[in-house]
Amino acid sequence: MDPLLPASSPPIRPTNPAYASSVMDVASGLTQRSVLEEQFAHPKDAYFTLRGQDKNQRVWMDNHGVLFTKAESSPAPGLPKQYQAIGQVLKNGWFKLWNGMQGSIFNTPMLRVSPNVLSGPMGETLRLAERQLTQQSNEIPYIRQQLTNCGIDGRGVTIYCLEFLQRNKDGEPEPGDHLKLITSTLSDPQQGYAPGANAQMLLYQAPKDYDIADTDTPQSILGKMVANQVKGTDALAQRIQWVAQHGQRPSVVSFSVGTNPMEEALGLYGKLKQRDEETGAYKYPQLRQKLYGAQADTLTDAKKMGHLINWMTTVWQKNPDIQSAFGRYSQACQQLNQAGITLAIAMGNDEDRLPLGLTVGKEIPRMALFNWYCLPPSVVRVAAANNNATPGNVSDDTVTTFSTHGDNGALAPTVAATGQRVFIDKYFAPGGQAGGWSGTSVATPIVAATMALMLQQRPDLTPEQLRTTLQQSASRANTTVEQTGAGIIDPVKAALSVPS
Repeated sequence: MDPLLPASSPPIRPTNPAYASSVMDVASGLTQRSVLEEQFAHPKDAYFTLRGQDKNQRVWMDNHGVLFTKAESSPAPGLPKQYQAIGQVLKNGWFKLWNGMQGSIFNTPMLRVSPNVLSGPMGETLRLAERQLTQQSNEIPYIRQQLTNCGIDGRGVTIYCLEFLQRNKDGEPEPGDHLKLITSTLSDPQQGYAPGANAQMLLYQAPKDYDIADTDTPQSILGKMVANQVKGTDALAQRIQWVAQHGQRPSVVSFSVGTNPMEEALGLYGKLKQRDEETGAYKYPQLRQKLYGAQADTLTDAKKMGHLINWMTTVWQKNPDIQSAFGRYSQACQQLNQAGITLAIAMGNDEDRLPLGLTVGKEIPRMALFNWYCLPPSVVRVAAANNNATPGNVSDDTVTTFSTHGDNGALAPTVAATGQRVFIDKYFAPGGQAGGWSGTSVATPIVAATMALMLQQRPDLTPEQLRTTLQQSASRANTTVEQTGAGIIDPVKAALSVPS
């Protein structure tokens, strides 16, 4: 029996006769025959992504759960590329590849999948499996059972939710799905962590993405990027100042938006990859050479992305306009802190978005991935944890694969909170999506809601007291300072630990 597989799992080897000859011994990692694309019921959207050492690999899944990859070349001129079986997924989401890799598709960073994009009967089966896992991970029944009898639900506290302004098709401002999920996590009567709190949306105007042209230079690109960054950061600072001056008391602020040099660099990299649909030629050949050098077409993707990421990081650290904008933002955060209001900010979800072939601390500085809105020392930086479907038991929680790490010093997270498969069923159709959502975006409102539970009991708690209580009630059994700071919070323990 494989140690990573549940005892009740059926044999991992494919038993369907149509696929019995598709594989050799597991140890060999080889296949005996190929399977053509026509054999897939949904070849275009039944796929996973397998992360490798040098590049990502698209992996298709058929209706029996068998996984295939496409061959590098056709078997003969004029014939389509063929597919080779590399492993199998079981109905409960556990997989095994013939090279020996095994685990759950819901937890591994190597075989990345969202069951919501998988078609066919197996896709439906995996959606059901993840929905069940999401329901098992739901912390709300445990929290409500422990706190309702104490009358603790966050009533009397306002939670301000900072978010980009979005507009509907008629141009009218409206809250997007991201903000709806955040406010549900905060104060939904059935599924919110602080159902008695008053969640207030606080929208601000974010800058639109900038365009590029082949006549651009590195300096003109930087000019557009800097102007965009300054505009967004100043708009955010103004909103924070408004809360400091006019916000209700007691209150906290939840902010689940991030920005960093890597995100900016990868956006530019994606634009430079664009090709003409008719000729296949790059749309910006001159700009590519200006940014990548004369050897632009011979560099690997990792080299190109690494160059842009390091370039952007250097600019962000040295550009006076960006530094001034973040200085104004930091002053607004300090003003909010002095007004007695705590700001919780998401660390970001970039830890497993780092381009393949690049290593933090070697080719890429840590500052490239870090959410720069987390820089002010007065904010509570929130990482994301996985409760491993055991709500109420923090001892086996772990950091998620995506949660951006800090370091041992000034960039470490403050705390972490559950951020994997958080159960919010209100905005998911029955039988459709999995019923939960993941990210430091959801961990942050959980921390803000926990602080609201604490402020209900002691409205005079200072930001420093809130931070200290969160840290002292956290557990770091399976994580490091770089991953979760003081550790993973237990909302019940934190709420019941409020000093009298």
